[in-house]
Amino acid sequence: MLTEHRAVQDLLPSKAAAILLRGDPAVRTLAMDLAAATILTEGTVLWVEAANRFDLYAFAEAAKRWGDPPEALLKRLRIARAFTIYQLGALATDGLERALRQCPDAVTVVSEPLALAWDAEVPVAEARRVLRTLVAGLQRVRQQGHRLVLTAPDPPAAFRHRVRLVDGLAQAATRIVTVRAVEGGVALHEHSVGTPRFAMRG
Repeated sequence: MLTEHRAVQDLLPSKAAAILLRGDPAVRTLAMDLAAATILTEGTVLWVEAANRFDLYAFAEAAKRWGDPPEALLKRLRIARAFTIYQLGALATDGLERALRQCPDAVTVVSEPLALAWDAEVPVAEARRVLRTLVAGLQRVRQQGHRLVLTAPDPPAAFRHRVRLVDGLAQAATRIVTVRAVEGGVALHEHSVGTPRFAMRG
């Protein structure tokens, strides 16, 4: 467990950075651990939920993994939900910046923003347009000195033809970590400006 905690702490973004966790559905669990680790250092987490899947029970389990009472962590967790791709765009342009003015030291987790693009009723051209708005907003927030964690599980099989949208979201990131399930845990493969690094979390 100590090795796992160190691996998670190494992923925590430094000031004015944005990390994208992409790949297997395990990115959600990893984001929960990042949020718990942040709060344990007396921080605040702003969690923007786009997949309508935030699970308080799962977050409580993350808190227990870090050895802290869930109640203590929940007091420093703020959640915003986007139910449509347009609400997500509005959050990126206005809502997030307002929230960060109130909590300037918070780490922001934008959970599965592309989930709203895995919808046959959303034309891919419209998804790209909103994604550009989202990326510009996230870049602006990062340039203001804030820390971001973005998650992007692989798209469902029916929407694999939209996988390039994940590459579009990556434009907001300063670090990209691909998450893949392996026996006993997950493998983390980091892509960055320098030499890619490979780490294990199990």
